[in-house]
Amino acid sequence: MRTQQGAATITSSKRIGGTHRVYNFEVEATHQYFVGETRTLSHNASCTQPRNAKGQFMSPSNGPHAPPGAETERQVWDELQQTIKGKEGFKLVKGRVYAKDTAGNVRVYDGALVDPNLGTIGLEIKSGTGRLTGEQRTFDANVTPSTPATAYGQSKGLPPITRTCTIRRPKE
Repeated sequence: MRTQQGAATITSSKRIGGTHRVYNFEVEATHQYFVGETRTLSHNASCTQPRNAKGQFMSPSNGPHAPPGAETERQVWDELQQTIKGKEGFKLVKGRVYAKDTAGNVRVYDGALVDPNLGTIGLEIKSGTGRLTGEQRTFDANVTPSTPATAYGQSKGLPPITRTCTIRRPKE
């Protein structure tokens, strides 16, 4: 289990008798979203994009069923790492970066690049026909040097996110 603050542990559960209406839905092609007062990460169990125990997408090196975009993401991280190699003050953060904007809205980036001159850049990697959701576009449009997003949870400690970048690649 994960919340916006990081890993969570289920300490108890109870059966609720009777018949109850439940819903299985997708939010703009996203199979996961935060729910409830505790902002627990919900994941659609029928999704074909496997994740490991830490909630990370599985890649070809750690599982036989890599999700769409996993190989593209790996290639982008390798290219970016080579680009910043030896450049003082630059840091590449691979993997999920949790951010909140000034209004308290939440966004999860695929990673981030800490640039000593520009601040932290939230990175989203899209392959093939993948595109940003309306919610992602709105969040990103509001992230500026004067209205930065703040990293939290496992991403806490990163400098403010002052810019965003979507990296597009052809289908794998």
